[in-house]
Amino acid sequence: MLKFLLIATALFTLTSAANAQTVKENVENGMPPEHSNKLNSSPKIYGTSNLGYVPYSNPEPEQQNLDQITNDKKQSNIQEIKNNEEPVAVPDDSSTTTTITPAPQNGSEKKYEKNESSLKNLDDMQTNVTQHNGTEPAFNNAYWNFYRPGIYVDVVTGEPLFSSTDKYDAGNGWPSFHRPINDNFVSTRADNTLGMTRIEVRSKAGDSHLGHVFNDGPKDAGSQHYCINSAALRFVPVDEMKKQGYGEYLKLFGSAGGK
Repeated sequence: MLKFLLIATALFTLTSAANAQTVKENVENGMPPEHSNKLNSSPKIYGTSNLGYVPYSNPEPEQQNLDQITNDKKQSNIQEIKNNEEPVAVPDDSSTTTTITPAPQNGSEKKYEKNESSLKNLDDMQTNVTQHNGTEPAFNNAYWNFYRPGIYVDVVTGEPLFSSTDKYDAGNGWPSFHRPINDNFVSTRADNTLGMTRIEVRSKAGDSHLGHVFNDGPKDAGSQHYCINSAALRFVPVDEMKKQGYGEYLKLFGSAGGK
């Protein structure tokens, strides 16, 4: 009996030592001690196979590590994209300014407009004619018998209207022309005042009353007769045209215009 007890005690001691060694090895392989103890006490606990012990791994830290790696990769990609993006300039409304480029001073490209300053410079006759559709006295005005080479512009806006090359003596006491210097600067409309129907002529930009147009002009020049008030005009001589911004019309005067 004593011999049996000694043998049993020896076997228990060897078994305990083997289990302790197994627990130590399992812990070294990553298995928590509590799982290792359960494994040794019950062979049905997962973590073993017929081939022996499968090293334990905690799925939660693994998933956390994977999430961290994925997140780090995403952040790295986002930063790389940001680094490769070109900077976008955002306009600052507080510093926005509007720059107006002056129009070229060459005839039709020049800007013309009526303003308070130009109206204040008009005399009584000019105001009455251009702003109130008045008529100056015949044979008693500045240009009815004036024939110097040059052009005539709107006294209010400076729009080029007529050329001395188209001026002729109609015998009625007012400046008369065959045609406008540029159709873009004049407009016409019906005038039924004074008990008759006439065609009124006005400047396009300034809307100044200039006079009237009739069809009793020289036939060899197109039969048109622009009868214009001197008070609506300002004369620009050939030698001043380029300086005043009307250089494109110098071609109307041939060699004289080239001086």
